[in-house]
Amino acid sequence: TANQVIGTLGRALSFFVMKEYITFNPCRELAPLQPKDTDQGYTPTKAEVAKVVEAAAEFEDLWKTALVKLCAELGLRISEALALQWTAVRKDQLFIKRSVVQGVVGRTKTKGSERALKMSQSLSRMLTEHRLRSASKDYVFVNENGNLLSASDVLKQVLTPACTAANVPQFGWHGLRRAYITEL
Repeated sequence: TANQVIGTLGRALSFFVMKEYITFNPCRELAPLQPKDTDQGYTPTKAEVAKVVEAAAEFEDLWKTALVKLCAELGLRISEALALQWTAVRKDQLFIKRSVVQGVVGRTKTKGSERALKMSQSLSRMLTEHRLRSASKDYVFVNENGNLLSASDVLKQVLTPACTAANVPQFGWHGLRRAYITEL
């Protein structure tokens, strides 16, 4: 992005030099920024995801199992799953319209991220059972005080222990999303 902005600014300043509004284009002195290789993290295989979901099913807290299954089966961002309200869960349909980032609930990452998804029967039953046990009337996933959970907390409390129990390489919530997209 920075290189694109510098390029656009450089072209504009070259025009100003040509029109003699300025005498020198300072952007000519700038070298392009070198792209950084970003580590996307580990993307689990379909079999590894199945093992993690199975390991999460052994947790005593149903919400933990539901969260892993939800993200694995539907490819949700963790921010979308944690902002999920009970009003967005209707039988076997899930309506994604919100996300939570650093404790602030707002719109999804992009307008295209708002979507309706069809859940499997087992996931639908699991969420129905979780709703009956849940003390929250608003949000699907909350802590014992009724507050929204953070992505880092559920990573430590849920996904990392599930990966360990399943004896698969550690991966983050976005790894489940990448595995889902790869499978598509």
